[in-house]
Amino acid sequence: MQSRIEPTNVDGMTDIDPFLTEVTGFLNETQIAPSALGLRALNDKSFVPDLMDGRECRRETRKRVRDAMSDIREEIAAAAERRGAA
Repeated sequence: MQSRIEPTNVDGMTDIDPFLTEVTGFLNETQIAPSALGLRALNDKSFVPDLMDGRECRRETRKRVRDAMSDIREEIAAAAERRGAA
């Protein structure tokens, strides 16, 4: 089982980026590897580690990541439904 991923406090800032919190929550919920999400959303396996290290991203990048997370959730739900029907 993958260890829990926590958003980090970047450069002593006290406010954690809500988008980073959203991404780490998704990773913990789905147990998807950070590199898999980055590859799926942006073809960038280092996206999540970079985000955790303080990388900022544009609105369009956040949208692409959110769209990928939504697609993955739908795929997980569909797989669970198929398993339940089997």
